[in-house]
Amino acid sequence: MRFAHLALLSSAFPLFGCEAQAHAAKSEPGFAVVELFTSEGCSSCPRADDVLNDLSAEASRDGRPVYTLAFHVDYWDESGWRDPYSAPWATQYQRAYVGALQAQGLYTPQMVVNGRDEFIGSHAAHARASISRERSKPRSQQLQLTGRRDSERVVVHYDLSAAASDSVVRVALVEQEATTDVLAGENAGRRLRHVHVVRAFGSTPAAKSGDVSIAWPAGFGPDRRANAFVIGYVQQRATMEITSAARANL
Repeated sequence: MRFAHLALLSSAFPLFGCEAQAHAAKSEPGFAVVELFTSEGCSSCPRADDVLNDLSAEASRDGRPVYTLAFHVDYWDESGWRDPYSAPWATQYQRAYVGALQAQGLYTPQMVVNGRDEFIGSHAAHARASISRERSKPRSQQLQLTGRRDSERVVVHYDLSAAASDSVVRVALVEQEATTDVLAGENAGRRLRHVHVVRAFGSTPAAKSGDVSIAWPAGFGPDRRANAFVIGYVQQRATMEITSAARANL
């Protein structure tokens, strides 16, 4: 485990219908957003990357509402290898978790489930237990996403079934998979495979509906755009708890 010290949602019949809809929303199965903070420059991270790969494959195979995201932080980039997927906003986002979850500092690999539970990202048993626990909680809020894209950006429209006070809607532009032959640093000589890499990130204060616009990252050509989708989620500002999530293809 690696540490780095960095500062950072008049008629009886209509009433019956509303009650039925509310009951349906409350009985929806739970979900899990699984965020991994990782880096190609960290020798402890490939094992955690493999855990995220396995969790992603299991969710896809079983059709479970488990949304996996890999955030590549940039504070390892001065240690011999610059991670091509790293970004300062990923580090800033991880820093927000340090305060909200009272973590002991920034480190990789770190995994966070639904903004509530943080732990070492290579601990697969902990990850599966946390996902199972979160999925057992019925969700009371539904998020729907639609995405459109042009040559310059992706615009994601969202609709929320219930108000989300003091929350933001975050949208991640995700590359399905990526592979790197690492030439230097702690993982020199290794071929690293990643899934669900967050390539761009945007947010807006949560309302009943709205749009989030995200520019395509530099060098993200047509071949890579065909391999992309978006994951959106509603997150409380103060606690970082995630209260709803959804995925949309592009």
